[in-house]
Amino acid sequence: SSDLATNCTGTTYSPIDTETCEFCPAGHMCPTTASTPVVCVDGEYSDGNATACTPCPAGSICLSTSQAPSVCASGTYSPIYETACLACPGGHTCADPALTPIICAGGNYVSVDATSCTPCAAGKACPFTHDVTAIYDCPAGTYSLAGATSCDECPAGFRCPNTDDDTKISCASGYYSLGGEATCAICRAGWECPN
Repeated sequence: SSDLATNCTGTTYSPIDTETCEFCPAGHMCPTTASTPVVCVDGEYSDGNATACTPCPAGSICLSTSQAPSVCASGTYSPIYETACLACPGGHTCADPALTPIICAGGNYVSVDATSCTPCAAGKACPFTHDVTAIYDCPAGTYSLAGATSCDECPAGFRCPNTDDDTKISCASGYYSLGGEATCAICRAGWECPN
């Protein structure tokens, strides 16, 4: 044994009553060369030889304090310091797991993999962004354009032959519509129907 003490450097440390410097182990940090390694907390990691533990980045999870982070799958997300990927909440998209979930605007619905908002098709209504089972076809006499949350009723005096566009055709003389009709009805005997 030497009479001269050796100073540990960098990310090494010297345990008490030893003459050697050791590398800081994975899953630990060694803030000083004179202290024993400190275990990283959940949501942080260290590959070893670190003076500080590294926060698990957003969009990733840290399954172990001694392993590099794993990226979350599309349709999930994770804020910083997470140990699990979180399911994208209903009505939101999670195309980038590192970003906060984005809410879909009305008249859209969330794709099956929760990575995009899809506009409701013309002729259909999408009342809820989070429930594709609630999408319905517009009934005859109503219509919707793409991105609608509900179907619009054809106005009185008009017929709306298509549910997937806003074509409104005025009823001809001798025919009428009270609204919400795909066709105009013939005027009944004893009644006047100018159009």
